[in-house]
Amino acid sequence: HALGHKTVALNLLRTERAGQIREQTLQSYVDCVVAELDRHEQPVILVGHSMGGAVITAAVCSRSRAA
Repeated sequence: HALGHKTVALNLLRTERAGQIREQTLQSYVDCVVAELDRHEQPVILVGHSMGGAVITAAVCSRSRAA
């Protein structure tokens, strides 16, 4: 924040109703990240650990194909 950067932590466990977590797939995680990327006009830096690395890689590849 000191350098003007905004930090966003995504919650990939989306719910359909209060207390019910819907089925999650790699594609649903990717879709969530891509939707968040689409909200930002400025370039972003993605950071992911373990499976998060696969998710952000797939999200970037997905957006690159759509461009």
